[in-house]
Amino acid sequence: MTQKQPALKFLQALWQDVSDPNFIWEVAALAICLGAAWLIARWWHGRHEEGSGRLAEAGLRLVFPLTALVLAGIGKVALQSFMQVNLFNLAKFEISIPIHSQV
Repeated sequence: MTQKQPALKFLQALWQDVSDPNFIWEVAALAICLGAAWLIARWWHGRHEEGSGRLAEAGLRLVFPLTALVLAGIGKVALQSFMQVNLFNLAKFEISIPIHSQV
């Protein structure tokens, strides 16, 4: 039961954020972070060739999730003094799961 309490509190806080008018700014900031991470990953893929070694291929797979994680962290720090950032907490958790499963 104690394991469910933090998750329940987090979901309640996230639901309160959805009803807040500032939530659209949080969604927009997260979309900008993910879009920038996608652009950086596309640029990285264009500059590095596939088949140039295992380390280079691992870097090609990890560039988007790692960039998205870093940009989401920066976005969270930048916005947390202005509004609740529970969506960024959820995004950082969801982005970090694929990174841990690939390594």
